[in-house]
Amino acid sequence: MNLNPLLDAIEHQVLSRSLTPIERFVFTQSWDGRTYNDIARVSGYDSVYVKQIGSQLWQDLSDGVGTKVTKKNLHIVFGSLDSDSPPS
Repeated sequence: MNLNPLLDAIEHQVLSRSLTPIERFVFTQSWDGRTYNDIARVSGYDSVYVKQIGSQLWQDLSDGVGTKVTKKNLHIVFGSLDSDSPPS
């Protein structure tokens, strides 16, 4: 699945800011079910740093959509998001 349209919608409809490259990477890898340790190993970043980025990203997304966002519920929260409508 090409996540670029979803990420664009998140940036424009949910966050009103651009995701950083590491935020995009953490989101896409998390979407694919990767653990923070897996993400760290592939990215070259320390796993503590990756966890911090993920935690702040989930908080920002939670604030934007008005419901708790976690690695485990990304598909539930954002699965129906498209470029024309905000998440419910």
